[in-house]
Formats: sequence, structure tokens, C-alpha cells
Amino acid sequence: MKRRAPGCLFFLMGSIFPILGGTVAETQRRKFAEGIEVPAEVIGHDVTIHDDGEGGLIYGPVLTLRYLADGMPPTGQGLLALDIASSDVWAQEQLAAWPVGKRVTAWADPNDLERSYVVRVVSPLPYVIMLFPMIFVSFGFMFMLFPPGEDRVYRPGTPWAWRSFLFAWNAVGVAAAGHYFSQPGAWNAGGIALFGTYLGIGVLPVLLQAWRWVRSPR
Repeated sequence: MKRRAPGCLFFLMGSIFPILGGTVAETQRRKFAEGIEVPAEVIGHDVTIHDDGEGGLIYGPVLTLRYLADGMPPTGQGLLALDIASSDVWAQEQLAAWPVGKRVTAWADPNDLERSYVVRVVSPLPYVIMLFPMIFVSFGFMFMLFPPGEDRVYRPGTPWAWRSFLFAWNAVGVAAAGHYFSQPGAWNAGGIALFGTYLGIGVLPVLLQAWRWVRSPR
């Protein structure tokens, strides 16, 4: 059991970020699925300022909207489905695309109609948070099953050990890709680059192994 402890630690510590990223990704998906479509007009801009936790500031763009539909509050606020903040320049660039007076389609939160968003494009950021630490999760999974130094047929360095690594890597990647590409605006350069790179890393060894198996003498 002691030999499995490093693998368990890698797996558990590495899983924190995939769980966090997955939670944010599901929040984004739910907002896309449940948002109430309503015509609106941009009537103002605002920027929220937050502490970044490192002594600096980050800025979040916010639109003030006038709803143009019966049964809705007179106004609402929002721009992105997720509360994303970055530099002041970035926030101003986001607002510049939505000038005051522009007619837009907003999607209001059914639980708080004064909160809404107008950019209906899935952000890859939660998936970056989810997938970046998968190297630790996958190694942890492998070393839990095949701890170093254990006297058994399948130990690290053997094909079965690396297959367990690739299983963890690809299983999460395929699930995340399915979740991402089922949402609006998913076929953008950022998402394609993220999942193309991630799944390429995981699928290439599988294809090479399959090619060797096909070419090997029977």
C-alpha cells in the first residue's frame, strides 16, 4: 500500500483542477441551455475591478441593457456567460464591440432576470483548467495500478502500465471534448487547437501501437 501512496497523492492533488474546471464548464453549459432569449438594446458600459490575489487588479466588462420585451425587468446587465476578468485593455476591447444604442439578443438568467449575457460563444478557459493537470492525474492513475518496485508482471515501463496512463488521459479528453463541442460557437480556433493538441498527444501512441500490431508477423 505504501508503494501506491505517491500515485494516490498525484491522482488526488491533480484531480482538484479538473473538478474545478469541470464545474465551471458545466455552469457555462447550463447558462447556454437555460438562458431566456430576449431582444435588448445596449444603453451603457461598465467595468468591474477585482483584486487578482497577487497585488494587481483585473477588469471585467459589463453591458447595461434595456430589455425590449414584455414580462421582463426594464434593464439587465452582463456580457459574457462566465464572469471572466483580465487586463483593462482587454475589458475595453470587449466593450468596444458593443456600442451604446446597438440592438442585441440577450439571454437572461431564469433565476435572476437582471443578469444576462450577449456573447453566446463557449469559452475554452474552463477546459484549459480541466486538462492542463491531466499529466499528473494520468501518472497518478498509472502508479496507483502499477506502483514502482512492486514485484508483478505489469509494472511501470511495461505496455500495460502506459496503457493505463493513456486510458486516463484519453477518457477525460474525449469526455471534455464532447461537452465542449456540444455547445454554441464551439468550432473556433481556440477550442480546435486545445482539443486537437490534447487528443493528438493521447491518440498518437495508440495509433503507433496499432500500426506495430498490424505490421507484426502473426
